[in-house]
Amino acid sequence: MMNSMIKENGVIFKELEKNIYAWVCQIGREFTKEFLERYDRMLMEDRDKKKYRNKGARQTTVKTVYGEVTYQRILLPKRNCIRAKAVLFQVLSHPAARLPHGV
Repeated sequence: MMNSMIKENGVIFKELEKNIYAWVCQIGREFTKEFLERYDRMLMEDRDKKKYRNKGARQTTVKTVYGEVTYQRILLPKRNCIRAKAVLFQVLSHPAARLPHGV
């Protein structure tokens, strides 16, 4: 009975299975994208605005079991972030921070 129903409607079970799988994966990617972007916005809104600044968004892609998900990620670097070289230079230039002779 099932075989005759499948043949009458022109549906091959393997194709049906593949189409359902692709559709479910697409829904998973869309859901994940929406979740990541909403969570990112929540983090941006709840951040310590004195410590972290909003540098805008950039496109990011993550790999999942149901395919790659591309979304917009908000960049929140620390304010007044000084590079390690500059910090090291400041520490070494302080009079109390002299290195032992021969080092």
